[in-house]
Amino acid sequence: MTDSASLHAELAALRRQIEYHNQRYHQLDKPEITDQDFDRLFQRLLELEAAHPELITPDSPSHRVGSAPLGGFTQVVHAVPMLSLDKVFDYEDLKRFEERVLKRLNTNVTPEYSCEPKIDGVAVSLLYREGVSGARCYAW
Repeated sequence: MTDSASLHAELAALRRQIEYHNQRYHQLDKPEITDQDFDRLFQRLLELEAAHPELITPDSPSHRVGSAPLGGFTQVVHAVPMLSLDKVFDYEDLKRFEERVLKRLNTNVTPEYSCEPKIDGVAVSLLYREGVSGARCYAW
């Protein structure tokens, strides 16, 4: 198999695998691989597409977010958007994260950080009115 053919085959296989695992995770709530293994697949796809942008397809998982959600969820509009963080795999990623934070805060003063364990797929939005929480818990 030529290098070009093997590259096309690897990209096609990665896209199929990612689509499969996205469906298992988002629609069926029955993942078969760890988040770390999924991240490795996705990172490989990103690397190949960055090296060969001419091979990016409009339906690539790198150009969409996840998959259709599991049924039964209602859409909620938040008073303050709940933003996602990029994945951090190494020190350079962490430095880029902090640069984005400082830029968004429009400051050069490093903020204090607090780290807590994350339960994958769960987010909480709290709104206090007169000292009482109108807490809602959302799973995605």
